[in-house]
Amino acid sequence: MASPAKKQAVPTLAERINGLIQQYYALDDEADAIIDSWIDEYARGCPGVPKGTLRMMELDARATAYCHREALLRLRSKL
Repeated sequence: MASPAKKQAVPTLAERINGLIQQYYALDDEADAIIDSWIDEYARGCPGVPKGTLRMMELDARATAYCHREALLRLRSKL
């Protein structure tokens, strides 16, 4: 008779949140690398303008999104 399959523990809410937060950090890092690469190229056509200023003007100030990672961090601190 085959042994019963081991039941995997169901992750707690805190464990699920921790996993999502780690995925958001990884996604943020990848997005920043892509944006930095684009800014490096774009900056060649804008001599004398700091790259941070270009990023803020071209991308950061125009992007609006709800920050799920921050919400999850706040929620986790309440658990």
